[in-house]
Amino acid sequence: MSKFMQLIKALTPHLKSQKELDDAYLAQAADIHDLEARMQAMQAMQVHDRLAFRARLFA
Repeated sequence: MSKFMQLIKALTPHLKSQKELDDAYLAQAADIHDLEARMQAMQAMQVHDRLAFRARLFA
């Protein structure tokens, strides 16, 4: 890991990674149907974020 990344991690130990946040969100699912709905919602958010990024990029 680069020294810059080590510095960032040292300065922000309380911040969780997106993967950790996603895993915690999925772990809260009550059953398989809830889990599937949460996974679909996460995929929809990722698509929306990519489209929004492209719109800002080419605006």
